[in-house]
Amino acid sequence: MACVLLLKCVAGQNIRRRGEDISAGAVVFPAGTRLTTAELPVIASLGIAEVPVIRKVRVALFSTGDELQLPGQPLGDGQIYDTNRLAVHLMLEQLGCEVINLGIIRDDPHALRAAFIEADSQADVVISSGGVSVGEADYTKTILEELGEIAFWKLAIKPGKPFAFGKLSNSWFCGLPGNPVSATLTFYQLVQPLLAKLSGNTASGLPARQRVRTASRLKKTPGRLDFQRGVLQRNADGELEVTTTGHQGSHIFSSFSLGNCFIVLERDRGNVDVGEWVEVEPFNALFGRPVMAELSDQEMLRYNRQIILRGFDFDGQEALKDSRVLIVGLGGLGCRSFAVSGKRRCRQPDAARLRHGFALESATPDTAQ
Repeated sequence: MACVLLLKCVAGQNIRRRGEDISAGAVVFPAGTRLTTAELPVIASLGIAEVPVIRKVRVALFSTGDELQLPGQPLGDGQIYDTNRLAVHLMLEQLGCEVINLGIIRDDPHALRAAFIEADSQADVVISSGGVSVGEADYTKTILEELGEIAFWKLAIKPGKPFAFGKLSNSWFCGLPGNPVSATLTFYQLVQPLLAKLSGNTASGLPARQRVRTASRLKKTPGRLDFQRGVLQRNADGELEVTTTGHQGSHIFSSFSLGNCFIVLERDRGNVDVGEWVEVEPFNALFGRPVMAELSDQEMLRYNRQIILRGFDFDGQEALKDSRVLIVGLGGLGCRSFAVSGKRRCRQPDAARLRHGFALESATPDTAQ
């Protein structure tokens, strides 16, 4: 069998030369880089089988309160489901931490003291949810003062005023508020940078803030730094603006799924009128969708489509026979409207068309059917 080359061969063509990817003496990754799927194959391509790393931060986590019940169990009088521990556990896993989940600790001083001692013996950081608000069990603070020292017990922020921080015998302690939004926000804004530092990560994980105009009137009482949830998007003129997700109560956890940023209002600021400048901080990947508002329309169409898959609920257990695929834009299902090339828009689907977090009707860039 003969092989006939019809094209003229050029010297040096189709050759991969040494050093084209990484040259000799170059820094492959600086210290403090988190090693993920993007970095580890590069290290392997250099023939390196092992590199020195900082071990995963061990975090012990528990919720406190007789009023808490596990999801899936019937609620008694005055009980609520323990959502904070789930939210924090998921965020800890995304941050690459080793999680020691100690469950729900009842309002009993002996049980609580034993939980703190067990957590302190196993972890680098101990995180509790609940038990740090005014009027809640006084023995929580007493036990913490006995086992270690408390740096502070309250902060002038909203939501999240009852946040505690201190040091136990062997570990750092972070006491999150009991309200769901407060617990999640204080973890995101305060605990996340601490864990990044302990992990050797040179970045805090918090996106840079930027100033935009608000398209919504915002209610605020002076006295505390306020982190309201909002939707950052471009208006019909292509300018960035932010709108509120609605009611900002510390129990409205859906504000995280509807929003894609924090609207950060200064401590001394009062109500904000439409058109005023505000500071916004886009969500990072802990909430599943970092904002890419600076991308072009075509780039957003390429990178920022969130597709709701046909057929299963979030647990992958319940078939949804009539579900279809909905492609949504900036902010996922919380997107008020998504401008694409030609100023066309995809409107937000009606709440009645959502089941189990899924969109049951299809949509095109022109209409939401």
